[in-house]
Amino acid sequence: MHDDQFGVEKLSKLAGMSRKHLNNKIKSLTNQTSNELIRNFRLRKAAFLLSEKGISVSQACYQSGFNNLSYFSKCFADFYGKRPSEYHK
Repeated sequence: MHDDQFGVEKLSKLAGMSRKHLNNKIKSLTNQTSNELIRNFRLRKAAFLLSEKGISVSQACYQSGFNNLSYFSKCFADFYGKRPSEYHK
């Protein structure tokens, strides 16, 4: 999921259901909003890239679908409790 334009709208089209129906289904199954699910998936991919592939923080940011490094770093720190640069080490 390296496409920074991928979001709920594209996911709902791929799933063949309305955005509202998709949001309700995801919320009932995961207790997350659709946007949270997508963001958390991207964060897990970034963590994998940082720890397993040893790439730079900026590469992990963009390859996991974020298009803003400072937003990525904030989300990563909120999710993992440490900055991406600390996770990378």
